[in-house]
Amino acid sequence: MHHIFLTQTGVYVLVFDTRELLDVETREEAQKYLLFWLRSINMHAPQAPLLLVGTFCAEIQSEIRGVDRIRGVDKILRELSKQFTSQIVANEHLVFFPIDNKERLNIQELRKAIEFTARNDRAMKQEVSIRWMAFLDELLSHKKSKSYLTMNGDVSHIASKFGLSRQEQEMALGLFHERGLIIHLTATETLRNIVIIKPQWIIDALGKVIRDSTIHVDMAQYERTGLEEDAQLLFNKGIATRDLLGYLWNYDQTEFFIDLMKRTMLMSAYTDSDSFLIPSLLKENKDMGAVDTRCVIDFSKSFLPHGVFQRLVCLCVEYVSRKTALDDSIRMSKNCAQFSAFAGHEVELVEDPSRQAILVSSSDVEKIIPIVSSMLLKINSNVMGGRLKWKVLIDGKAFQPEKALEIESPTLDLDVFLASL
Repeated sequence: MHHIFLTQTGVYVLVFDTRELLDVETREEAQKYLLFWLRSINMHAPQAPLLLVGTFCAEIQSEIRGVDRIRGVDKILRELSKQFTSQIVANEHLVFFPIDNKERLNIQELRKAIEFTARNDRAMKQEVSIRWMAFLDELLSHKKSKSYLTMNGDVSHIASKFGLSRQEQEMALGLFHERGLIIHLTATETLRNIVIIKPQWIIDALGKVIRDSTIHVDMAQYERTGLEEDAQLLFNKGIATRDLLGYLWNYDQTEFFIDLMKRTMLMSAYTDSDSFLIPSLLKENKDMGAVDTRCVIDFSKSFLPHGVFQRLVCLCVEYVSRKTALDDSIRMSKNCAQFSAFAGHEVELVEDPSRQAILVSSSDVEKIIPIVSSMLLKINSNVMGGRLKWKVLIDGKAFQPEKALEIESPTLDLDVFLASL
């Protein structure tokens, strides 16, 4: 979900708990967390400056050999971030900024570093019309009472105050979106008509659907509303009904959120127009995904970001649903999807995080791979900023699908794309 909010420009601040890096019991998970975000930021914003900020430093500095422990954190970070050095803003002799909120340690220094970095970032020096700034101020002035504005109503009315044409509105909104000041998605008319001035609105809405059911789900609320079966279907099998989604989103812009999740490939249509598959909610099944495979889609030279496999499954389900009934033709789990009628063949896709790879098994893998490769190109273009890198290996040898579609623009409509496969 974080891919929606990472833009190419801006100043990024990555915050971590220094104690977790120093504790041998938590160090591995802390390093995985940091590496995940380092890679994600680098993929979506390779030129953007990045500050590493370590918290609870007063606590570790108060210990015996506190200075050595700060240097120990620095040593770990230098090794972890060496491929991202060009992005990282140094703190004199350290690669990170040690702070402590409780003791107010180095807070002013961090604030000054962020301000200095922002002021000297070339991307922030673009000159814009005063009318555009007035337009932005007026848009954001509604944040106290609204989470979003409509293009055809609120935004057009505000723009008319400053003499902005429709074309100028679109250009200004595009710049504000890229700077992270608003969110304005334009893949469909439904998305285009909503200008989000409170990004937390999207986070809260999607978080009501994509969540850990063992921690955050109160089944009693669904029993009271007659949606218990729908909730069990969602949190046990990853299948959402339109009725449940409407309830979770308070029946406010339900079609917008459905379109958003489909266009960002977090969700796909399922057996009918009122049910949807959300692969990220599927449970692990150890009985699936154990077969040998001739074909490996290898991301190990960069990395396989979380969510790519789930988006690939979304596209595969959409593709298969246009050819055949889904009821008995697919089996799915958290890291595996089996299709009995994918382009006329049985196909199995398996995510293998340990190898940073997706495994593909089929009786005619040479026919299947161009379709799967085209889907990955679409995911790369729409969600990953075109920076995802992989190679296809069949029987251990590099394979270049000749018929894989070249997805040149993320604006290519998803329905047109799927129909072209």
